[in-house]
Amino acid sequence: MTATASRVAIFWDYENCQVPKLAQGYDVVGRIRKVVGPQFGPITCFRAYLDITRYSPQAILQLSRSNVDVLHCPHDKEKDIADFKLLVDMLSFAIDFPPTCNDCFD
Repeated sequence: MTATASRVAIFWDYENCQVPKLAQGYDVVGRIRKVVGPQFGPITCFRAYLDITRYSPQAILQLSRSNVDVLHCPHDKEKDIADFKLLVDMLSFAIDFPPTCNDCFD
């Protein structure tokens, strides 16, 4: 798949896969972009799903300043709120940007 032909989106379930305690959000996002971009194409949508009241303001700010859309998913004792929102966004992205024939066979 060529880097110019694809649209790449990252939908990050942050609550189940957080930035490690000793790492910086800037570094993690930068590494993701560095690995994904050359192999699959530029990232056109990068979102993190989490209840922002459960994380430090610094962690949220690092994601936001790294050009990651931070989506607040409050769940008030309900499970899977972030998961459902993430799934809806993934499906919407797939419908809005279906793969081209070339993407199917590369």
